[in-house]
Amino acid sequence: MKPAILTALALLFPAAAATADIVCMDSDEMEAALIDWYQLQPVSWTSTENSVIWASSGSGVWALVDYDDRSGKACVLEQGENWTEGGGSGLLALAGD
Repeated sequence: MKPAILTALALLFPAAAATADIVCMDSDEMEAALIDWYQLQPVSWTSTENSVIWASSGSGVWALVDYDDRSGKACVLEQGENWTEGGGSGLLALAGD
């Protein structure tokens, strides 16, 4: 079973971790990690397009990523397993808060 996204990113980029629960890094690095390591793709954007759900229908792994355009950073706010298509509506509601 693949390790949790937050754990792996925190171990590989310890200085990038804002807290034990949220991992932040440059947006380009974050996207490369999500694509290359976990084969995730962006599947849903919030109305403000600052938060994006990345997911893999094959593995079921997903991550809610928030982008800060001013700093160029991206942060994984939530992550999990068992993703299904159309399963992001509740996460998007959380991201809009």
